[in-house]
Amino acid sequence: GQWILSNKHDGQHNEYPVSGVVNNRLIKRVIDRTFLDKDKVRWIIDYKTSPHEGTDLDDFLDEQRKKYEPQLEEYAALMRGFGEKNIKLGLYFPLSKGWREWEYRK
Repeated sequence: GQWILSNKHDGQHNEYPVSGVVNNRLIKRVIDRTFLDKDKVRWIIDYKTSPHEGTDLDDFLDEQRKKYEPQLEEYAALMRGFGEKNIKLGLYFPLSKGWREWEYRK
């Protein structure tokens, strides 16, 4: 979690409002956290407080990724519109220290 929250990243923003046209629709969204890492990859992080109850943590995190992947990919499409080329997406669950990441490839 400390890497995500570090204030040493370039181009970092919290609660970052973005808007643009995706699939011929004007959309406005707020990205929880975004920054450039040392390799100039744009990270888009969404914080989730969903409680993990009963199931295996990895199964829970995989389910959450499937659930929120369209939302984060929409954020990435907006950032791509601003010229960002290398984008990675992440879901961070601070309560369970859970993490899922993937590369945006569209």
